[in-house]
Amino acid sequence: IPIRTNGDGFRDDEFRRDATGERIVVLGDSVVFGSGVREEDRFTEVLAAMRAEAGIPASVWNLGVNSYSFGHY
Repeated sequence: IPIRTNGDGFRDDEFRRDATGERIVVLGDSVVFGSGVREEDRFTEVLAAMRAEAGIPASVWNLGVNSYSFGHY
């Protein structure tokens, strides 16, 4: 599965710091990062799609880092 990262090193699009509206930031380890799954199948992408379908869009930022553990937080 190809993995691309943004300029901040996260597996996501570039973060728009000037964006308006609600933001949901998800921190975590390889589960959040989405190791072994296509980008569009990560739960953060599914969450964003479900909210958009319900008419309550939000910018969902995936800040998952592969191999993080409790000590890293």
